[in-house]
Amino acid sequence: MVDINKYLDALIELVLAEFKLVYHKSILGLLWAFLSPLLTMLTFFVIFSFFINLDILNYPFFLLLGILTWNFFNSSTTACVNALELRKSLIKSINFPRELIIFSIIITFILSLIFYILIFFVLMLLFNLNVELITLIQFPLLVIPLIIFATGISLALSVLQTKFRDIQYIWGFISGLLFFITPVFYSVSMVPNWLMPLYLLNPLAVIITELRNITLFEANINLSSLFLVYVIVLVTLFLGHIIFKKIEPSLGEE
Repeated sequence: MVDINKYLDALIELVLAEFKLVYHKSILGLLWAFLSPLLTMLTFFVIFSFFINLDILNYPFFLLLGILTWNFFNSSTTACVNALELRKSLIKSINFPRELIIFSIIITFILSLIFYILIFFVLMLLFNLNVELITLIQFPLLVIPLIIFATGISLALSVLQTKFRDIQYIWGFISGLLFFITPVFYSVSMVPNWLMPLYLLNPLAVIITELRNITLFEANINLSSLFLVYVIVLVTLFLGHIIFKKIEPSLGEE
């Protein structure tokens, strides 16, 4: 893996460049990076508070946790698919670890995720829902594997796209399927018992479920589930990095 300390300045420059790339045509500029998640969260909250409300305790918050988790994973991995393709000139002209491109995109989405989470907890307080200290302590333990999982997938997708141009379409199809087998808008309790062992091999399903448990239902993290999630996401990161390093030497040749 890349020595981040050695290339910290380069990584910071790439993160700043990524923000400028995303928001350079926006009238509000970088301010939109913060307004966008705020307006999105408030829109979903109003719709599912007053117009749609399933028979689930605190459903608007239940749904928002699923949405912010899914949006981070889907948006970051999708953005990384073509990341290397779109930066061919940079890759050919400057010698630096190509992983930094992927890391910079992931960090950009992490910053948005942090803002989403802050909005979420502010809304909880405004609606007189308890925000326990233990929740705040346990919350990062579930966000970390989410970031690791997205990074591992992104590393693999980005280099495979340089070799196989259909990867972006294949991933679009796979992520669409993954959305429905991840409890974004429904409860994991709706999944048949016979399917549960296989279903819980999806790290996103466990992460979202555990986030809801510790935040809305005053439960502690299921340690056995958490351990399995960390195993899966670390293996994903390891394999993603192997695939990346295997193809990386050919990136500047085309």
